[in-house]
Amino acid sequence: MRNHKGFLFNIVKKDFLVRKLFLVLLLNILLLPYSVSDTLLGEDFYGEWSTANSYLKPKRQILSISKKGGSWTRINEEGSHEIVIVNRDEISISDDVLTFSYIDEIRKIKFKFILAGWKVNKDKRMFGTVYLYQYRIDQYQLFNAYPVSYEDGIESIPNQVFWKYFRSPKLEKVDTKYISNLEADLKEVNNIEIYQDDLWVMYHHAALKKSIYISRDTNPVHPAAIGFFGFNEKSNKVKIFSKYTGSESVFLQHESQFKKDINLEYDQTYNSLKEVIKNIGSDVD
Repeated sequence: MRNHKGFLFNIVKKDFLVRKLFLVLLLNILLLPYSVSDTLLGEDFYGEWSTANSYLKPKRQILSISKKGGSWTRINEEGSHEIVIVNRDEISISDDVLTFSYIDEIRKIKFKFILAGWKVNKDKRMFGTVYLYQYRIDQYQLFNAYPVSYEDGIESIPNQVFWKYFRSPKLEKVDTKYISNLEADLKEVNNIEIYQDDLWVMYHHAALKKSIYISRDTNPVHPAAIGFFGFNEKSNKVKIFSKYTGSESVFLQHESQFKKDINLEYDQTYNSLKEVIKNIGSDVD
């Protein structure tokens, strides 16, 4: 391994790399039942929080909470940041519940967040509901509500390159310039890890748990890109997002085999690790 302009660069076989990636993801999933969580209380709510899941648009949000007040950052589809300041008197922490409000004076909408959460070691999660009030007849009246959840830190907020790629169609024909520009942009992403085998160069972002493969010139479908994510406790199959430049039928054959290889590697890693965790649980009992 060697440093290369701020990112990691490795030459490894794809099956080894994917197995390594799956081990990290699966350890988080399978060890969860053996973790002991504590309820967030008081100052546990202080810090920066990024969106884990939100029905409230935009999907990318950052909450910053402190004794002095806070802020709410909203990141739109184009990557622009809108930062609003939340006054200290609009933030309330009562034991295990955080409440804060913000009024959008232009749209005459009041946002009221009511959140609670838990922590395991340094890992913290916060979830709840944001209530929306619209100004009518000299007062704000409730008209809607959305579930939201946040995780501690901002590392998992999708970088704009990854965000655009995984928000685009799952299968799309592009020109060669798109692929070259995509690869150039990926190389500039902070904390990107780069690996390659004979056919693909993999750009992996550990915090986002997402990877994008760019074909090498030795690949029959070059130039092309395949991105994947989607492994969790609810869905153990990969979600593929692909860009191709040549024949769609030829590319789909390679994509299908790629997907089979990834899913097979996941299944094998999952079953092996699950057996290990099961044995650990038996030893604990």
